[in-house]
Amino acid sequence: MTTITIKDSKNISRTTFENIDELLAHFMGEMGFGTLLPLNKEDISPERKKRFEKALNTPKSEMLNV
Repeated sequence: MTTITIKDSKNISRTTFENIDELLAHFMGEMGFGTLLPLNKEDISPERKKRFEKALNTPKSEMLNV
């Protein structure tokens, strides 16, 4: 068993987990984080490739700070 203390944060709705994977899945669900998985270059469609290249070439001044 391991005890983890998080200061200056909200309480989570659950405190007992079978393993670290279950804790991480719960945390991502509560915080609204998703999982990003890389794509192989062969799996990228031509349309998606164009959008990706456009994003890479967009000046910082035109990007939104989300």
